Amino acid sequence: MSKKLFIITAIVSFFVVVISTGIILTKGVSSFDILSYIKRDCVPYNVFVSKGEAEYSVEISWATKAKCVGFIIYGNERENLNFVGVDLKNSVKSKEHSVVLEKLVSSDKYYFLINSEEKSYGFNGSQIEFSLGNL
Repeated sequence: MSKKLFIITAIVSFFVVVISTGIILTKGVSSFDILSYIKRDCVPYNVFVSKGEAEYSVEISWATKAKCVGFIIYGNERENLNFVGVDLKNSVKSKEHSVVLEKLVSSDKYYFLINSEEKSYGFNGSQIEFSLGNL
């Protein structure tokens, strides 16, 4: 009888540990994906690049499903995104994001990636390209 009780107790304990671990790991993570642990609510969508209000400026805007931290890294060389643009209109964590890049050269091409919750996003895995002359 004690051997059966030991086996039943071990099985129940195992399931309690597995379920508790799953709850602890997924607590506070919306859109939990068990295979990749991706927080999908911070993936940018509705990305727009338009001329800014000031001369030689561009406004880049996007939305996220959840309130997320977001900013832009950009540069005029595809391999060298060495400038940062931050959202000065909205709060630190927001669903609506807008970054204004100023003092751009109208004849240069620029490349950027959106950083949202510590992950970079572009277009089909590459930087997004724009130039003032094409807007």
